[in-house]
Amino acid sequence: MGMEEFALKTFVKWAIASIASISMLGVAFYFYLFFGADLHDYWVTGGEFDPVRWKEAAIATGDRIRMADLLLEREELVGLTRQEVLSMLGTPGGLKESNVIDAPQWTYALGPEQGFVAISHEWLVLEFDENGVVKTARKRI
Repeated sequence: MGMEEFALKTFVKWAIASIASISMLGVAFYFYLFFGADLHDYWVTGGEFDPVRWKEAAIATGDRIRMADLLLEREELVGLTRQEVLSMLGTPGGLKESNVIDAPQWTYALGPEQGFVAISHEWLVLEFDENGVVKTARKRI
């Protein structure tokens, strides 16, 4: 094998390795963009709901959407009393503290609708039974 042939083979191997590395970085960047925030939240919170973060979350960030998904997935809201919900999530939107106790349904703004084009907001809807206990919890757009 001549020196030119060796140099050409070395260059081809280097070029292939470079293209593969750049491609892997592109894939990693794609996953970070679409899943990074969720993974970061999971690692930081240990996958647990944080009432302080919920109450301080800016609606525009979508942080509440991820937290609501966690609560709904684990079915942690059904069976809670109104007082337990108040301490966990705070006062629902559109209701004054004095009107909360009697309202049969509470809604919490979560953030912009998930998807490519967000034209609306997502909401967490809690419905209470006659004893003031959450009977259903769901998301609504």
